[in-house]
Amino acid sequence: MLLNGPVFSLITPFKDDLSIDYYSLEKYLNLLLASKSSQLYSMAFNGKYETLDSEEIICLNTFITAKVKAISPKIPVICGDEIFCS
Repeated sequence: MLLNGPVFSLITPFKDDLSIDYYSLEKYLNLLLASKSSQLYSMAFNGKYETLDSEEIICLNTFITAKVKAISPKIPVICGDEIFCS
């Protein structure tokens, strides 16, 4: 798959108890997709993966991918991991 144009890096919002704020993340994804963002990158650094364990990273990437693909299956979503960070 060829990436063409801007790729938007995703942040990971957190609640006061430091758990992932999936509600705010979904609102952020909806905002990006409503503004016609066409490529998304859940990167380790902006996503604060260093504060997450393996299961949290998998859940985060699964959530992002499922939400984006439900809206538009053609939008590429690049996800990082805890080992290589990209």
